[in-house]
Amino acid sequence: MSKLDFVIANIDYKLLQHQKATLVDLLNNLKLSHDVEDAIDGLIILIDNIQDAVVEDGIETESIVF
Repeated sequence: MSKLDFVIANIDYKLLQHQKATLVDLLNNLKLSHDVEDAIDGLIILIDNIQDAVVEDGIETESIVF
């Protein structure tokens, strides 16, 4: 098992969902500088990409990941 496989296998998907939702709420509900908005948006995209890859590779189902 590679290090990446180990990391992916040990992700807490419920926590990741919560973290993503919190970032989306921050982005939508607070007045932030453009730089902070970009940083938060980048983290949301990173989480989306992780979630998509996990589902596409058949590691977990959509209902678990999203």
